[in-house]
Amino acid sequence: MVGSTKTRGEPSDSSWRSTTTYGDSAADITAGLDALVTRQTVRVQPAFPLLVPVAIGLVLVLTVEDLLGWWALLTLG
Repeated sequence: MVGSTKTRGEPSDSSWRSTTTYGDSAADITAGLDALVTRQTVRVQPAFPLLVPVAIGLVLVLTVEDLLGWWALLTLG
């Protein structure tokens, strides 16, 4: 910031609450951000574990819907 005399690591005058929605304190958030800065790496979890059940569920739902549709057409129609 232009004209700011604060050094890195000092708390800013922003309106941080004492805890966040998830129950983390400002100190916890600061510690997490400091860990990210010092490690210089971030592990990104792949979306694969989420996409596999979604894809299986989609195939299952479409198959069951198709079978029920044909059953209803043949027996009721």
